[in-house]
Amino acid sequence: MKRLAYIFTLLTLTLSVSAQTWTTHFAYNSVNQIAVGGGFAYAVSSGSLFAVDVQTEKIRTYSSQDGMHGNDIACIKWLEPVQALMIVYSNSKIDILKNGTFQYIPDLYDKYTPLSKYCHSITVRDSLAYLAMDYGVQTFHIRKREFVNTYFIGPEGK
Repeated sequence: MKRLAYIFTLLTLTLSVSAQTWTTHFAYNSVNQIAVGGGFAYAVSSGSLFAVDVQTEKIRTYSSQDGMHGNDIACIKWLEPVQALMIVYSNSKIDILKNGTFQYIPDLYDKYTPLSKYCHSITVRDSLAYLAMDYGVQTFHIRKREFVNTYFIGPEGK
């Protein structure tokens, strides 16, 4: 009888755990980056991304379940020429978020270098995004979605 009670308890716990849905809790009070565009204000808090609809003020969170390819965001920037958000993770993976869909850009992550590939900021001018990296500046063509130039900056700018 004890064995039957044990099996029933185990089965009940298993079913109750599998029926739960997971929710993500963000620290909304520790936002360290903001990018505005496409009717949303995107924000990074503790390395995670969320967006606020400017009109309805509804909050939308993003995670790997939505298609993100990383989990610790280093930089974000709204790319006006293509109406999309560029997301650079601390491990140098890159996603482009457009209309709720993530497109993965693996080029920088796959590129071998003994140097750190951490992104500090992104500046956009015309059709180019300039990524300020630990080793220098990486130039990304926004419309073609490819890297076009690398500028290595060493001691004293040499």
